Parts: sequence; structure tokens; C-alpha cells
Amino acid sequence: MARKKKNWVPKQGKWDRKSLSKAVQCVKTGKMTKFKSSKIFDIPRTTLSRRLSKMDLESPASKPTTLSKEEEKSLVSHILEMEERGFGLTISDVCKLAYSIIAHSGRKNPFNADKKMAGYDWWQGFRDRHPCLSLRKPEGLSAARGTKLNPNVISDHFTKLGDLMDRLNIKSKPQQIFNADETGFSTVHQTSKIVGRKRKKAIHAETSGERGENITVLCCVNAEAHVLPPMVIFKGKRISQALMSSAPKNTLFACRKSSFIDGELFGIWFEKIFFVQTLTSKTSVADSRWPCLSYYTSSSGGSEENDVEIFCLPPHTTHWIQPLDRSVFGPLKKAYYKHIVNHF
Repeated sequence: MARKKKNWVPKQGKWDRKSLSKAVQCVKTGKMTKFKSSKIFDIPRTTLSRRLSKMDLESPASKPTTLSKEEEKSLVSHILEMEERGFGLTISDVCKLAYSIIAHSGRKNPFNADKKMAGYDWWQGFRDRHPCLSLRKPEGLSAARGTKLNPNVISDHFTKLGDLMDRLNIKSKPQQIFNADETGFSTVHQTSKIVGRKRKKAIHAETSGERGENITVLCCVNAEAHVLPPMVIFKGKRISQALMSSAPKNTLFACRKSSFIDGELFGIWFEKIFFVQTLTSKTSVADSRWPCLSYYTSSSGGSEENDVEIFCLPPHTTHWIQPLDRSVFGPLKKAYYKHIVNHF
């Protein structure tokens, strides 16, 4: 389908029902021809002819939207809330959400069933119907770094977090407040400082290799210090059984070309680790919501269906206010590299 031209203004639906009724009445009584009536009352002649032949005066001027008004209102609210929390959605994300809504309802729709997403023309119409939405470019890295610890940004973050915790009534329930974060480990350990001759240019220490591979570990712990099984991501296509030996119980293993986590892996971890572990630890109906504090930008759905609220930390500030970064990962890596040194 051809794209809409720049500054294109649709002509469809620019008339009202009262004008249509008057035009139909004038044609039926013989006071005017269809051509004259369409000109005077500003009704498209083809529209007037079709309405006269079917005597349809109640249908709206334009075709009904694929999603209902209530569904579009809910989608807009979700988009704005995700942006507010730091999980800004792309056009592709919004189109996929629109398809999931209509597919869940079981209604027929013109969306692409193979790609499982709405088309770009639908997005343009959706954006035009909701002027509160705008396609924005996120701040660049340099600008974000320049204001990474802005007091206003940090204060606004904790204010919103406090409001969310008040709404969920969980400030006194540390077992329901989780923090998730990922970190990287290298197969070549970092050397510790050693004592040597002063002013000597080069001091060496033995390592396991020149360059190592990165391993990503996704960890999650709640405010009661209950640790969930980790997810370990290796670089490659297959995982050696030797690499999985001596791992903590219920550890989830995965592999990727770059060893970094993505939205798909985060969704797998959420379903197989987070949701399963927290579901088995629920003790009452009052403990049915599990907020997860995370800085992930994944927009995968399903968290609200599982009664989980995901809140995002401000970008480029996690080194200072991310709980796991501040209190866990530093000592963990020191212990990890020390263990490797003792292994030699």
C-alpha cells in the first residue's frame, strides 16, 4: 500500500449527520438533484448516493476503527505509562500490541497475521486520533551523561517509586519488592594490585589468557535478601555441559551470539524463574502482586497479566542508585576473581 503524502489531509468523514439528513430529504422530495445537494450540504456525491440507496443515515461518517475507542484509550494509557517508567515503546512495539489486543478478542482484522502486527497506515491513523502521542527521539548518551545524577531526576524517580509502592500497599512487605540487574564476567580474571619496585614502568601478573569471553549473569533479589536462581548467558550456539556443572540450583542457562541479554531472553527468565519462584512463595491473597524494580528497556508484555509491576531506574544512573550494583556485584566480582587466582 502506498504511503500517505506529506501534509495530506483526508477528506473522508468531514460531514455531519444533520447535513446528510437535509441532503437526503431534499433529494427525496425532488427539491434538488444529487449533484446540487452534495454541493450545498458539502456531502460527497458518492456518499450521498450510497446512503440514499441503502437508506443508511445512522452509520458514522467514517469507517469504524479496528480497535474500539475503549481499547485505543487503554492502549494510549499503557504507552504513556511505559514511557513515564522508562520503557518507551517504538512504533513496532505499539503495532504488535495492537495486533495482540485484536487477536485476543477474536475479531476479524486487516492486520498482518504473519508479522503479528498492525501496519504503518494504522499507526498513522492511531497517532492522528490521539494528539497526545508524539514520536520522540531519546536523549543522546552525552546529554544523558551530563545530567545523569541531576537531583531533580533522582528526586522525581524516587517520588514516582514511592507513589507506586503506596498504590500497591507494599512498603511494609519487603518480600514483594524485587530488584533485577545484569552484570558481565570475563573468563580472564582481573588482576589485583601487587607490591613492586617503585617507579618501575611495567609490572606483570599471571592471568588465564590474553583476552577472554564475556558471560552475562542476570540476578534478582528481593528486599528480604531472598535470592532467585540466576540466568547465565554464554557466547555461542551451544552450551557445554562442563560449563553448567556446580551451578546454583535451578540456574537457567542460555546462549547468544554476543552473550548479551535481549528482550526474548528476559521474557524467558521472567516466565521460568521470576514468575515460577514468586508464585510458589505467595502465602495469601493479600500477597498477590509482585513489583519488580528493574532498569531493563524490554517491552515484552504479560507482566500486568501476572500481577507484576515493573519500574525502571533512570538511564545512566544505575552505577549510583542500582541496589545490586551498589552492594552486591562489586564484592561478588572480587570474590570471583580471587577464586580464579587461588585456582592457579
